[in-house]
Amino acid sequence: MRRLGLNLSVSVAAMALGGVAFLRGERALGACFIGLAVLRAVAILMARKPRKVEPEIKLGLDDSNQRNSS
Repeated sequence: MRRLGLNLSVSVAAMALGGVAFLRGERALGACFIGLAVLRAVAILMARKPRKVEPEIKLGLDDSNQRNSS
């Protein structure tokens, strides 16, 4: 939970820096910060989606000593 909060706060801070840069007239720097914020937000959302769990592969390699002793 802490990591998600940190990632979200970095994204919000980058968006705010982009807005401040735009207000000061530095359009290229503002676009870079806003792009960074959008990319981080997309990466966070893509990482939180549950992945399809693949079924476990069983090879049938049981311990032969256990079978022989019983």
